Amino acid sequence: MRRLGGFLLVTALLVMAGVWLADQPDEITIRWQGWRIDTKMPILLLGLLFFAAFAAGLGRMARSVVGAPGRLSGARQTKRTLKGYRALSEGLAAVATGDTRRVARLAHQAEKLLKDPSLTGLLSVQAARAR
Repeated sequence: MRRLGGFLLVTALLVMAGVWLADQPDEITIRWQGWRIDTKMPILLLGLLFFAAFAAGLGRMARSVVGAPGRLSGARQTKRTLKGYRALSEGLAAVATGDTRRVARLAHQAEKLLKDPSLTGLLSVQAARAR
C-alpha cells in the first residue's frame, strides 16, 4: 500500500510539473561568451534531458572500458579453475579404472592448473602409487 501511495504521489508531481511547463509560454534567453540562445522552457528541458542521457551513456562506456581488463582476467582464472577441476575429476575416475598413464598426466595437469595441494593431494598420491 505504501509503494502504491508513493507511486501515485510521484506520478501526480510529474503530471503537475508537465502541466506547469506546458502553461509557460515564456522564452528563455541564455547569453554566454558572446553567444545568445533563445528557446522555450520545454525545449530547454528536453535538451538537458538528452544531454544527461548522453553523459550517463558516456560514463557507462568509460566504466566498461576501464573494467574490461579485470573482467577478462577473472574470466581467464575461472576457466583455468574449471579445467583444473575437470582434470581432477577425470583423474580420480582414471584411478578407479586403473589407467596409470592417464592418472599421472591428469594429476600433473590438475596440479598445474589448480595450484592447491590440498585439492590435488589424493590424485598425486594415487599417481605416485601407480608408477
